[in-house]
Amino acid sequence: MKKNMLLVVAVALVGAVTLTSISLTAQNGPPPAQPPAGQMPPPNMRPGGPPPGFRGRGAMGFAGAIRTLKRAKADLERSKDDFNGHRQSAMDAVDKAVEELEAVETARQAAAAKAAASAQQQNAEQTPAPTTPPAQAPPPAPAPAPAQ
Repeated sequence: MKKNMLLVVAVALVGAVTLTSISLTAQNGPPPAQPPAGQMPPPNMRPGGPPPGFRGRGAMGFAGAIRTLKRAKADLERSKDDFNGHRQSAMDAVDKAVEELEAVETARQAAAAKAAASAQQQNAEQTPAPTTPPAQAPPPAPAPAPAQ
């Protein structure tokens, strides 16, 4: 009976230590990764990297998403299977998604152009007008030498 009780206590103790160490590791997270030597992280990224669980857009962006959707539509068009009647609705959904993404990209470009124009105008307003320096008077004539 004592051996069984000792075994239960030992297993409970090992389990508690294991769970505690796992919990502490999960709370603290891994140490922040350092960028390779000579490479700086983007200026808008916080020092420890992106927040946990953040997947981001990656490098694809809107143009890459549009290309991917167009390839998917081409695959659907080439397919001989009707996918139980869903093929046409999928192609229509891809067309709608491409239209939306192109509209977003156009709006982003227009907003960026407007912001650039506004910044240029603001910069022009803040720059003082060039002033011409006052004309310098000619140096005074030398005094006549005393007569000897």
